[in-house]
Amino acid sequence: MRLFRSKGSRVALALACGAAAVLGWFLVGCGRIAAGYAATITALQVFGSGDTLETVRAERLALPFGLGPALSVSVDPRSHEARASFLGLIERRARWRPGLGATRVPESGSLAPEALPDLLPPLSDLEPWPRGESPELAPLPPEIRSALEAVIERAFVEPTSGLALGTHAVVVVHDGRLVAERYRPGYDRRTPLLGWSLTKSVMATLFARLVLSGRVAGVEERAAVPEWSVTGDPRGAIRYDQLLRMTSGLSFHADYTSPRCDSLRMLFASSDAAAFAAAKELAHAPGEVWSYSDGTSNVLARCVRSLCAESVEEQRLFPQRELFLPLSMSSAVISVDATGNWIGSSLMQASARDWARFGWLYAADGMFEGQRVLPAGWVDYVARATPQSPQGCYGAHFWRYDGESGRHRSGAPFPLNLAGLIYAAGHDGQYLWIDRARRIVLVRLGAAGARPFDADAFASAAIAALTGER
Repeated sequence: MRLFRSKGSRVALALACGAAAVLGWFLVGCGRIAAGYAATITALQVFGSGDTLETVRAERLALPFGLGPALSVSVDPRSHEARASFLGLIERRARWRPGLGATRVPESGSLAPEALPDLLPPLSDLEPWPRGESPELAPLPPEIRSALEAVIERAFVEPTSGLALGTHAVVVVHDGRLVAERYRPGYDRRTPLLGWSLTKSVMATLFARLVLSGRVAGVEERAAVPEWSVTGDPRGAIRYDQLLRMTSGLSFHADYTSPRCDSLRMLFASSDAAAFAAAKELAHAPGEVWSYSDGTSNVLARCVRSLCAESVEEQRLFPQRELFLPLSMSSAVISVDATGNWIGSSLMQASARDWARFGWLYAADGMFEGQRVLPAGWVDYVARATPQSPQGCYGAHFWRYDGESGRHRSGAPFPLNLAGLIYAAGHDGQYLWIDRARRIVLVRLGAAGARPFDADAFASAAIAALTGER
């Protein structure tokens, strides 16, 4: 009996040690992601958007998986750094650099350069949107103005309960004119706001600039990815079209409800987002299966960087020269990782007016103020359904409301006046809707609120208010 107890004790001790090791591994992995997230987002919000640290804690650091209380966060205004510590054991820093956004600081502590030159001159307060930043809005008939303002009010506050919906900015454009806007206290028409996955659509647009200039033959060209260049590597068959349409076949787990998903590890625990994604093996043959993946956007971002210019300096300035300057997007910044590659999946900030300028480029079929910015046919290309996507919900780095199925990816119906629209969507309720037929652009940016934001209801109601359609 004594021997049995001894064996039982040893087994129990071994199981307890194993469980402790697994728990420790889990906490360390989650702690690295949590600290990396907290440092990066705090740097973005404090130094990019002008939030207070208290606002960031309240709105951005209520982390999933119950890890928020284990984090302590501080900022250093002199170095433009945010520091986050998980249980006092794991620490991460992120530094804000003008033109380069927020980057997690590597162990060496060095990040270069300190800033990028700003190629965009300040916009005039006397000139109307889109070329200027005049606070005046284009006129609307009183009944339309009243209906639209009521829709915007409901985007900020739920009428029945009076609870905030987490909306930070709404901008409405009709026929190339800015007709309505509203911001939460502390923000205004110049405040850069995080777009999360709206960034993917911007990265597709930067790729389109390569096509327009002839540096890339087209979307059917094989992706220039060094990791896939070895003879016999099946990933070498992946084309840009498959990166854009999320049909690359790469094994990439993008479920944000999982604390160890690939997206979170790539964004907040890896120093090289593109290399992290490019290292993934194939789960399916390229072109066969649709699977939403942040990784493909970062692979695409590195491809754009390597192809856009020969010098590192010109590569860094490519978004400004090729997109932000032509569109007068004076506030726009795409964050880079420690290798200097853009986080093309997630981390661009721009004012709500600048996001609307980007949307108007697509509503106007790739033209902006008389200048062709996108190749002819590009907007039709991104708006065309990817057949493998559920209910035709996805195009090429843009989402879409499929006019034939009339149903979301989940199979649920959507309001009929949204059929045919394309849109960009990001974490925490970032939306940019583009109605080419009615020449309407809608922007809603925010964070999680006391009540969920009903995106379809807002877009449908805003379009109805502007057009009188029901």
